[in-house]
Amino acid sequence: LNKATVAAKNNPSLVIGQRTSNAISTLKNYALNSETNKTPKSASKRKTISVKELVDACKSLEFSTEVSKNCCQDLVNGESAGLLLHLIRTCDRSRDSQELLQHALVTLLNIARYDELALFVSQGDNSSIATVIDLLQMFRDKKAVFSVACELMCRIITADARAKVSGFANLSTFTILLIAYETFPFDL
Repeated sequence: LNKATVAAKNNPSLVIGQRTSNAISTLKNYALNSETNKTPKSASKRKTISVKELVDACKSLEFSTEVSKNCCQDLVNGESAGLLLHLIRTCDRSRDSQELLQHALVTLLNIARYDELALFVSQGDNSSIATVIDLLQMFRDKKAVFSVACELMCRIITADARAKVSGFANLSTFTILLIAYETFPFDL
């Protein structure tokens, strides 16, 4: 423990708060890049963020939200749930995207385990419910992504009355996916 304290004092980037801030900054830069890259003139002005950098940022956020409610609160206050949902919507079925999705979804799940913060996950942007349902459909054959997305959907619906209405509007799709999936690693 003493070694860790000395190392953190010598290198502030090892402190959980700083790691969280750096990860959020990476997500913000990615979101900004993906918006500005829609216009060809501004595409060359910004540094491209690699998938590895995004995975590392999501791993840091996953860790910090797992061990610290304050970090969960910081993500909510900084509207990072919306940034994570934006990132999730850009993923495809590639192996790298699946790894990125798992870390991003677990981060949202860590935040949603606190009832008072779960509302912010569902309200991270206007299409959070639709995003999670799309993931359930797109990754129904990929257990790792499907199970985390399913648990996140259940937590969101449990915490937010608006999400219940929106989620239940798509209940037939959700139910079909649940029935099609044989076993669940968690209790519904």
